[in-house]
Amino acid sequence: MKDLISFSFKDKPNSRISKKPITRIITLNTLAQIIFMVLILIMVGCSSQTTTAASQTAVQTITQTPTSSKWFTISGASMEPTLHNGDKVKAYELYREIKRGDIIVYTPPDKDYFVISRIIGMPNENIEIKDGQVFINGTALAEPYIMEPISYILELTTIPKNSYYILGDNRNISTDSHNYGAVPLANIKYVVEIQ
Repeated sequence: MKDLISFSFKDKPNSRISKKPITRIITLNTLAQIIFMVLILIMVGCSSQTTTAASQTAVQTITQTPTSSKWFTISGASMEPTLHNGDKVKAYELYREIKRGDIIVYTPPDKDYFVISRIIGMPNENIEIKDGQVFINGTALAEPYIMEPISYILELTTIPKNSYYILGDNRNISTDSHNYGAVPLANIKYVVEIQ
């Protein structure tokens, strides 16, 4: 069967094939080509929508350059000696991967205000605080920026996936992860770039 569908613009009823030049006959081969082209267009459209959605998600955490910034005024002494009460800092929406030592602006779990602290522990790491210092995966962390040795203890804890352990530099007065646990990435809003 060569003809699958035929169209005729002839006026005669029940005429399957017209001899007039405006008649169009679609063969099985032609129909297969049309269906193939339509499927390709659909797949390209779906693929670009998926890629766009994935790109938009990734942009929330990682881009190559800062997108927007905001000025924050330090209130309190939890980041001393690095930042002091009344200091102003410029912070950028997350535009790169977070790394240990970064000073970030975040919202504590179940709170609606911003706090500025430092990233100490990364996802899936084991953290422990003893003998006045932080240990990551059993190794003491060198922290030249802290105010004084830590006066509290934290039992060995594994930081959950996509979460960070965040502490103020003035450890003994700071309210931070040692009070409420690791902070999810979604709560981290800005990274402070100190010049």
